[in-house]
Amino acid sequence: MLSFVVREVHITDSKLRYDYLQFSKDLGKRVRELRKERGILLRSFVEDHGFHLNQLQRVEAGEGVSLQTVLRLAEVFQIPFEKLVAGLGAVPNEPRPKPSKKQS
Repeated sequence: MLSFVVREVHITDSKLRYDYLQFSKDLGKRVRELRKERGILLRSFVEDHGFHLNQLQRVEAGEGVSLQTVLRLAEVFQIPFEKLVAGLGAVPNEPRPKPSKKQS
């Protein structure tokens, strides 16, 4: 005898979206906060971890960052990549308005 479970699935018109510029700004703020919380000077990033000073200044200013740099930052802070970028740049999920019904 075959049996199966039917699960209810809800399909919406809203989609997950990210704003790259907002992501960069949010990441810069998070990196600066983590660095200050841990008492890490910019000089330490340069001397101990091989970053360029201009690179770190651009990251903290929210001027964009490469994936490689984000991975290296996660290593320096010793936190999972997912935790470093969690919630950054997400655009609020706004459902699309339903079409109005036309009356005849």
